[in-house]
This record gives sequence, C-alpha cells and structure tokens, in this order.
Amino acid sequence: MLSTGFVAAEHAELQLGETVAVFAQGAVGPSATIGCRLLGAGLIIAVESVPARQELARHFGADLIVDHTRCDPVERILELTDGQGVDAAIEALGAPQTWEAAFRVTKPGGRISHVGYHGEVREPLKIPLEPFGYGMSTSSCTAASTAEAAAGFDASSV
Repeated sequence: MLSTGFVAAEHAELQLGETVAVFAQGAVGPSATIGCRLLGAGLIIAVESVPARQELARHFGADLIVDHTRCDPVERILELTDGQGVDAAIEALGAPQTWEAAFRVTKPGGRISHVGYHGEVREPLKIPLEPFGYGMSTSSCTAASTAEAAAGFDASSV
C-alpha cells in the first residue's frame, strides 16, 4: 500500500507549496498523505470520517480534516480554499462519490491522481463535465492500478 500511495502523490505532480485533497485515509490514503508531505505540499486536506483514520492522517501530515459525514466535502474544501479549489486531488477510495468530488474540488489546470479500486462498481465512472467547462480540460488525470503502482509502472508514459 505504501508504494501505491507514493505513486498517487507522484502522479499529482505537486509543486512546492501547492494544495492537495486526499480522498480517503484507509489503506492507501495515509501513504498518499505521506508522499504529498515529502513532495512539499503546502496544504494537505484529508477527507475521512473515521476518527482513528483522521488521527492517522494528522500524524502522517494532513493539515486539515474534512469529515464527509458532517458536511459536504466539496463545499467545505472550496470554502477552505477561498473558492479556488485545490491544485491536485487524490482519489484513494474507489467510490463514484469520491471520484466526482475530486473533479469538483480541483481548480482549473489542476491534476487528479486516481488510485482507488472501482472493481465492485457496476456502472462506468462518470466524469463531471461542468469542471471541464471551467478549464479542467487542460489538466491531467492519471490512474494507476494497485499492481502497476506496486511495480513502479508509470501510467503517464503510456
């Protein structure tokens, strides 16, 4: 899981001081949080509802925690970033809701790194077109399977 989280952070292509949201702090999310901190993220927002995982996220470098059971995570992240959104989002859960939320919180020109497992989701993932209309069409969205991440496969080179 550690390598998958690190690859997720690398694929977010963070620049020093940028803002990132990491959706889910289960098995992969904490490693992505560590990777973002090591890459020099200025603000790391972790989205998680389980108190023990929230503490783990803080321990590994998350600056702020957004609990999706207490508020709308998209609205809260946009509020925390003065309506600008994050420079990068990492989707580490594999739920259609977190996938769409990652798009909605990423600012125009931002990046989305997707490593969540969607194998049990029966419908194809939808890409919300509204964010693309606001400039996300110039952003990059990178996905790597867990096996590819563990093997160090660089999906962006394909």
